[in-house]
Amino acid sequence: MTAVSRVIVQYTFPKAGAYNVACSVQADQGGERTVGLVVEAK
Repeated sequence: MTAVSRVIVQYTFPKAGAYNVACSVQADQGGERTVGLVVEAK
């Protein structure tokens, strides 16, 4: 069974526009994953 977790992060971008962001996680059993996406700051 795979557990599902949620990570909440708050950040204030210096100005409006599109930004590339990445999130990396590492499990205590050695697994890891990095996901990248584009977010739009308003």
